Amino acid sequence: MDRPSLPPVIAGRSALPAFLEIERHAEARVAAERGAAVREREQAAHRAEAIRREGEAALEAEVLAGEAEALREVEDSARARVAEAHRARARWTEAQEARLDVLVAAIVERLAGAD
Repeated sequence: MDRPSLPPVIAGRSALPAFLEIERHAEARVAAERGAAVREREQAAHRAEAIRREGEAALEAEVLAGEAEALREVEDSARARVAEAHRARARWTEAQEARLDVLVAAIVERLAGAD
């Protein structure tokens, strides 16, 4: 451990003042380490926030892509149903027009016979 050297202790005196420098040095190291830990925690919080935003953006893009695909499928299905309805109407119209010739002929025959 990095520490300052102790000052000489005078015989017959307390050695506690000699340790004041080490105590100040230890307090300074603790404060520096605490500051570094706070900075690391803040950096980790920023990284976590960036990862969260990145994940949210990826999730939103995935959801939008899924919604777009679902919308395309619904639109395709609706177009297919509309096309089938048009074909059914065309078949019905053709069938009715085919009957129309017979009905017109029957009406004309009836009217001609009514004279």
